Amino acid sequence: SIDYSIFFDYYIDPDQAKQALSRVLTKTPIIGGVWRQINDEQIGIEHRHPRIPFIHAQSNVAPSADVDDADKANYFTKYTNGANKRMPFPDGQHVFKITLTHYPKPSTTTTNNHNGDDDDSTDGWHTLIAVGCSHALCDAEALFTLLRGWAAEYRGVGNEYSAPEFSRHRLMVAPETLKRFDADSVVLGKHFGRTLLRNAWFFLSLWPARRWRPRNWIWTKSQINALKQTALNGRAGAQLKAIGRLSGNDVLLALHWKLNAVLNNAYEMHRPILCTMVINTRQWIPQRFPPKSAHYFGNALAFLVLHEQRGRLIEMDFSEIVLRIRQTVMRLTPQNFEDDLHLYSHWLAQNPIRYRQCFQGKWNVCGDGDAYGGYWHSYYVHDRDMMVSNLMKLNTHEMDMGRGHPSRVRFNHRDEPTMMTYIFKYPSADKNVGERYEF
Repeated sequence: SIDYSIFFDYYIDPDQAKQALSRVLTKTPIIGGVWRQINDEQIGIEHRHPRIPFIHAQSNVAPSADVDDADKANYFTKYTNGANKRMPFPDGQHVFKITLTHYPKPSTTTTNNHNGDDDDSTDGWHTLIAVGCSHALCDAEALFTLLRGWAAEYRGVGNEYSAPEFSRHRLMVAPETLKRFDADSVVLGKHFGRTLLRNAWFFLSLWPARRWRPRNWIWTKSQINALKQTALNGRAGAQLKAIGRLSGNDVLLALHWKLNAVLNNAYEMHRPILCTMVINTRQWIPQRFPPKSAHYFGNALAFLVLHEQRGRLIEMDFSEIVLRIRQTVMRLTPQNFEDDLHLYSHWLAQNPIRYRQCFQGKWNVCGDGDAYGGYWHSYYVHDRDMMVSNLMKLNTHEMDMGRGHPSRVRFNHRDEPTMMTYIFKYPSADKNVGERYEF
């Protein structure tokens, strides 16, 4: 379950927002469904009578996105009814929720009621929309496509977007066609020799008392280019120049991975730090998705696991880590993702629903030689491991609700058992400044 908080520097009429959301529901009814457990092996989303819980609230205190206010009552994560926290799938609960909160502009004192009908007009108010959804239902690309559709309906130009398709039949693998995976199988960096070990990882994980607090890093294009130049000037610079292509995601991921190792240098040097890169599979196996894949309302993610000893990461030059990431991505083929799909289907066929989250929460990795002391089972540990999802190609701030796009988008990962870091694309009003990236 994921919460997104979207800030607007103007008033959004809640009644109009609900009416627009109703029109979206008629086009994509699955977002108004509830979880249904069919049997021990199957779950479904019942959307015969689509409905989205919509809460409208008003606060006299502006929500803060400052990480130093994380323990205060006005921190932005408190302004949401949240997605479903029970895992893996709460039977009978809605898969999508909306909370719309009006709050006064900074340094503005007002007694405005929730309709904005009094002495200080609606111009004195900002809006926070909190979206709670399950990422078993959709990935970020599908979600933000849907939110842009909601904004289009609100502005009365709903014909600007097409209704996304949400059929999963292309991703289904028939049981009789499932491959057998032996103990030595490695798929996308994951070693699944003993995947039938069943553990509730989200109870065993070290949370919420973890040392890493969510941080917001804002990068300009010039700063990202400086990181690229640093990599090109490093020990592996010649090899990177020969490759010829270096993405912003490569350098930001490498920096985050190395910082994780350096800032946790008091722990064992021989233990691996996992860096799980979340990859959108639409471009790798397009035949598995509708022809207009950008309008697919579903989940198209695969997890590429990079793992290296903490001590080795500390010793490695920044450019060498960038090279490691770039070469790993370049070696990927469509067959890797087909194998991952078959392996996941193989897992689902052998595990009841209550164990499904084990697949996502427990990687079994095998190091080179005896690097990790032999075969090594990994649970996520919050002060060691990390997951990075690259949303830089998604314009998450493109959701015009009548008077402009959001001023800020935040992903609520403080109250979730996850190490996910989301890299957002942030449009700058000043084109000379360039785009910024928020962590």
